[in-house]
Amino acid sequence: GYLSVLISDEIRAMAEFLSLVPTDYSLEEGKDLMQGLTSLQPKKVEAMLHACKSIKVKRLFLVLVEESGY
Repeated sequence: GYLSVLISDEIRAMAEFLSLVPTDYSLEEGKDLMQGLTSLQPKKVEAMLHACKSIKVKRLFLVLVEESGY
């Protein structure tokens, strides 16, 4: 047999990371990660933001997107 592993795309991974700010990670780490994202697709970002139930994650994501110049 083989092992099947599901992984998050970069948008969802970023949202998952932001859910752990500030308890496990700093906002500065989030800024660094956001700047490393190379191809944010607006439709995928919009879909994630609509599906996301966390106001904190939505706000942090939007702030970091704006600060990163996307």
